Amino acid sequence: MKKQAKVLISVFLALVLFVNCPKDNNKTPPPGRVILVEKSADDAAQERGIDAIPEADAIYLEWYPNPEKTLEGYAIYRSEEEKRNYLEVGRVKKVYQVIYTSFTDVSVNLGIVYYYY
Repeated sequence: MKKQAKVLISVFLALVLFVNCPKDNNKTPPPGRVILVEKSADDAAQERGIDAIPEADAIYLEWYPNPEKTLEGYAIYRSEEEKRNYLEVGRVKKVYQVIYTSFTDVSVNLGIVYYYY
């Protein structure tokens, strides 16, 4: 009987702790949306923003850093449709406390319009 009482008390305490635990206590709010760097003129000494790299069959993307201190990197998604079917094509991760804010997509095909997120 004492063993059953101990089991019931243990189950009761576990339920009380589970029910009273705050929900989403490990979730952080999502980071803000990135803001792309404005495209520079094609004849600029250093081109910035979004640009095609014809000699590499690639697309260069550049954005301003997000202000969140807890940010660990960026995931880059691409689609051939503006509002759906985005697939992850790359990640930019924090390296030595620095997160770079550019990505070169080398998996593109000529003549196709791409949308990034």
